[in-house]
Amino acid sequence: MRYKNISDCHSHSNCSFDGTRNMRDMCMNAIEMGLVYYAVTDHCECNQYMNVPHIPGGRYYDVVRQSYAELLQNQERFPNLKLLRGIELGQPLQDLNAAHDALTGRDYDVVIGSLHNIRDHDDFYHIGEHNPTEQEINNALRAYFAESLEMVKWGKFDTLAHITYPLRYMCKAGETPSYKPYQDELDAVLKALIKSDIALEFNTSRILRTDAPKQLSYASASRFDTMLDSVESSKSVLPWVSSHDCSAWTASWALLRSFSA
Repeated sequence: MRYKNISDCHSHSNCSFDGTRNMRDMCMNAIEMGLVYYAVTDHCECNQYMNVPHIPGGRYYDVVRQSYAELLQNQERFPNLKLLRGIELGQPLQDLNAAHDALTGRDYDVVIGSLHNIRDHDDFYHIGEHNPTEQEINNALRAYFAESLEMVKWGKFDTLAHITYPLRYMCKAGETPSYKPYQDELDAVLKALIKSDIALEFNTSRILRTDAPKQLSYASASRFDTMLDSVESSKSVLPWVSSHDCSAWTASWALLRSFSA
């Protein structure tokens, strides 16, 4: 690899519904690529903790326990890999009891906070299926930022995931979406992150894809970086880089290194 100290802080094994590889193979690949740190952060959708609609009999209650057990096994299996025990805690405020249960009794190194759907709505993944009006999209994004801000104030996680997540499914391939109409809402979330010493994830999972909208992860991370000097924080908080896919690292790190060095 051209760049040093490359790590991945957001990945999913086949314990997650969208993961295809077992954790052992993922760790082997991380070693082959020379990653300094590698976090496996399987999904825990708190609002579906005891019932996963698209998986008959599935429960994130069980996913949490299975993934953590495999993390411990693979830490022993690969002592030379700095494997971090992680979890992606989705929609924690929509079921605080589930969030508490998921975090209790397990010593996580990395807790990602994410918001895939706003309260009482489907995952943003499905938003295009409903042909939403411009007003519906506007309402959804404002609700997204409001709930994201609530999450940050709750604060029981280390990094806020893919803040541009809704834009993946609101735009067509090749388009460049914009959060410009929501700059005040975005800034409120970024300021709260800095004050809370919570990192902002720089998500690169789609950075090399041509079949998806151009993402704003770099723009959001740059905005976060420029705000660091103007917002009081007890620590030096840097954007937290993740890829979901190690193959995206060379490109993503080249973009980020200018302000994370």
